[in-house]
Amino acid sequence: MKSFKYLGLFLENNLNWKMHLEYLEKILLIAVHKFYKLRYICPRNIMKLLYHSLIESVIMYGISSWGGTYYSNVIGVYKAQKRIVKIIYFRAIRSATLPLFRDNNILPLRYLYVFRVLKIFFYRSGFVHHRNLNVHDTRNPYTFKIKRCNLELFRRCYLYMAPFWFHMLPCEVKSLPICQGNNFEKQMKAFIFNISDIEVFF
Repeated sequence: MKSFKYLGLFLENNLNWKMHLEYLEKILLIAVHKFYKLRYICPRNIMKLLYHSLIESVIMYGISSWGGTYYSNVIGVYKAQKRIVKIIYFRAIRSATLPLFRDNNILPLRYLYVFRVLKIFFYRSGFVHHRNLNVHDTRNPYTFKIKRCNLELFRRCYLYMAPFWFHMLPCEVKSLPICQGNNFEKQMKAFIFNISDIEVFF
């Protein structure tokens, strides 16, 4: 299998991202041991700050490219992320994870991907009245034209997923102008947190 590293991402000829995700999992597993020791030294607010700066930032790097891959490929990274969050809040390994993420306003791996893709799409598409809207849909003026998809690989990339997911957002969220970007992010985060199973988006 041919592969090479480009700007911190491991690219393979079949674009399944397994090599990059294995590399990312190793980084997070090293962090697991460090966070386990730090939780007895640092207060919880510092631990959460360390998580966002050292863990979430690493996960977010390039996630708009690799985050749409199959769940079987990202499960190792997701398990490492869950372990770190549970360590911060002194939770048992088998304890429920999603409520813990929600209560502390931390996005799990797949949620981070959806959030990132929708955020990029919102800022790149500009004001809603200047976007590529489906003018024939008079019942919902904020419906986007979704590109035709014949390949599974394309269906899992940004070009297809971004407008498809944006279409799912409530109209009051989709219609926000760029100047209210912070408000959009807040409402979008609340929306995706209410999704019990994020895999239905995939």
